[in-house]
Amino acid sequence: MMDLEVTLYILGGVYGPRAMTQLGASCDLLKVKRGQTTNFFMIDAGMDMGLDASMGRMGFSNPPYDLNRLEEILDGHKIDQLFLTHAHTDHVGYAIYEPVRENLADSARIICTNPTAAFYSDNLMNELESYRSMRKRKLIDRLPYTEREAFLFLRRLYDTFSRPEALEIVPDHIWVYPSPAGHMRGACGYTFRVKYRKQDVKIMFSGDRACHSQLSTRGAPLPPKEWYPDIIASYDCTNGGDDLTQGGDEATFWMQELARMMAVAKKCDASREWFFASAFAMERFPTVAQTIADMGLSVYGFSPSAQRSWRIMNSKKGFWCNGDMPVDGTGVNFLENLEDAANLEEPTALIASSGMGHGPAAKCYYKFLPMENAVVASTGFAADDTNNFRIADAQDGEKILLRFPNRGGEEEIPVVVRARREKFRLTAHSLRETAAKSAEELLRYSQFKEPMLGLKHGPTPALDWFESRLGGFDTFRQDRPEDRCIQLV
Repeated sequence: MMDLEVTLYILGGVYGPRAMTQLGASCDLLKVKRGQTTNFFMIDAGMDMGLDASMGRMGFSNPPYDLNRLEEILDGHKIDQLFLTHAHTDHVGYAIYEPVRENLADSARIICTNPTAAFYSDNLMNELESYRSMRKRKLIDRLPYTEREAFLFLRRLYDTFSRPEALEIVPDHIWVYPSPAGHMRGACGYTFRVKYRKQDVKIMFSGDRACHSQLSTRGAPLPPKEWYPDIIASYDCTNGGDDLTQGGDEATFWMQELARMMAVAKKCDASREWFFASAFAMERFPTVAQTIADMGLSVYGFSPSAQRSWRIMNSKKGFWCNGDMPVDGTGVNFLENLEDAANLEEPTALIASSGMGHGPAAKCYYKFLPMENAVVASTGFAADDTNNFRIADAQDGEKILLRFPNRGGEEEIPVVVRARREKFRLTAHSLRETAAKSAEELLRYSQFKEPMLGLKHGPTPALDWFESRLGGFDTFRQDRPEDRCIQLV
């Protein structure tokens, strides 16, 4: 009699020296073997947003760290279903590329929430237009995917869900429950329930989690008791490197950081100074811009992607669970070109998209960093060697190399830092103590005496903290090569 075997392959994340400061892309492969039957499920297929030195640009077709192992692991099988936790590039950016696309079974579906499907579809077609422009300028030889391939890929989007409810994905044997993750609009985690003969086990992939509510997105609740996991195969540890709240409540901390940012913006308005902030297009851009506008201050946005994302957030496709709130955009104006800012009568607040200070934000940094009557701000986690990281580490009057968009990639250009700089932690991840307590609660009813807990999506210092904090669990980590193939059951 063949028993149940469940194996986890960690294809994303990083290990080695890079893991000290980098998260890497998210990409997991779950193998479920029931007797003679084998199924494979991929959870996320992100693009590695670290610098690829050979390409000289950020996020240009960089696959998850160990995706080259995919066909060897599949061993003639195909991926039965692809699950997406949310629409950030480090979780979905590589899904359309050939190594993943060509290894999907003919019947494979893309399973995600309504907002994730809408964000992903929009970003995918916009990215294709960028690649077409690059090919026309002979910067690349061929498109990584064609319009037809994108159309066929998007047709796989399953009847996306608008509320948390269990889905049967293998009749009588495998179900999955998507639970709100609170990270951004549409973000979720997945808990798989696998039943075979007398075995019945629940395995969770947390997704990126924020237990506190934001301006428009509900914080992650605990799942129904019947969906508490026996094993957590992947748990978000992004904010493990520092104790931001110093023992305080994370929701209070988030509101305090937003209030502190608004105080700086208000002071800039009173003293006729520019206030510039970079923020992720999905969720934090609307949060920052709308809150400034709601104070009665002038605020402009510079970001085509943020405009599109904002429209999606307020459309019928932009809501998926109770608690999501509309952000109507009243009082926020958008600039078509950054040069238009020069025609404004007075300095004002300006928000551009990018959590790491690249793309449109880099153009704004180039404009505002040399100005003494400006404050420039970052709003969240800054990975090593990104623009936000370089700027935060700079001294007044120092010349730094800004990574600037150019001809489809990036070049480094010098800029002297004279603007005042502020760093705010409007984090969309649970802070470390809250995350640790949440993991403990989630595994509270595990059938195993020492439940398995996978520490993922964090740099090595974060994973060190979580491993030392979470006693009583059988922990494994993405930054240890020996942990990247784990027998869960």
